[in-house]
Amino acid sequence: MKGFLFRLSNVLLGALVVLAMLPVLNARAQGAAPLAGPTVGRTPETVQAADKQGKEDREVLAALEAQRREMNQELRQIKRELARLRASRDRVSLHDVVSGVGYIVGLFGVAAFVASRKNASKSPGGTADDAP
Repeated sequence: MKGFLFRLSNVLLGALVVLAMLPVLNARAQGAAPLAGPTVGRTPETVQAADKQGKEDREVLAALEAQRREMNQELRQIKRELARLRASRDRVSLHDVVSGVGYIVGLFGVAAFVASRKNASKSPGGTADDAP
């Protein structure tokens, strides 16, 4: 169960990172204006560098989107496993029945032992086991 929870937390953390980064990278890939800096005086070199950066951003965005799809698939699988565990937990198994019968027989055994010890100590003369 510990490994399962660790895996689940890693998947959820990865999904949060992907979801947090998607809007930023999507805006960059669609050619949104930069947040700071003038647009006057752009040279062909800077335009080419910006195009190269946009291409890299699109590649990163595609990789993040692929990772998001993979994490969604893993998360769906984990949810299915949890549903199966909940369903199996709610059913009574043969193991549960046998364990319950064992407890009952054990309690009756303890009660019989205590009753036999009381009877042995009350009997006049006692038994050979009672001698010191």
